[in-house]
Amino acid sequence: MTMTAANLGRHELVGMQVLVAESKNRSLAGLAGTVRSESMRMLCLETPKGRRSVPKDVCVLEFAVGGKPVRLDGASIQKRPFDRVGARR
Repeated sequence: MTMTAANLGRHELVGMQVLVAESKNRSLAGLAGTVRSESMRMLCLETPKGRRSVPKDVCVLEFAVGGKPVRLDGASIQKRPFDRVGARR
């Protein structure tokens, strides 16, 4: 399955560049890096200043898909990666 804006939440996020576009935690807003690992509730990002853990449920994340920025509500992907990637809906 080709990654598109519509199905981004059903793809593997590890290795993708991400920007925390919005966050309820002001210290996370604007944070950018590469997704290094993912759990049910957290993304671990590799940033220029080291690794940072970002809770999914308080953030709107921005990924580049096909050269275009795509925003994804972190709460919508708050599942175990295995369950989320295998999900049909």
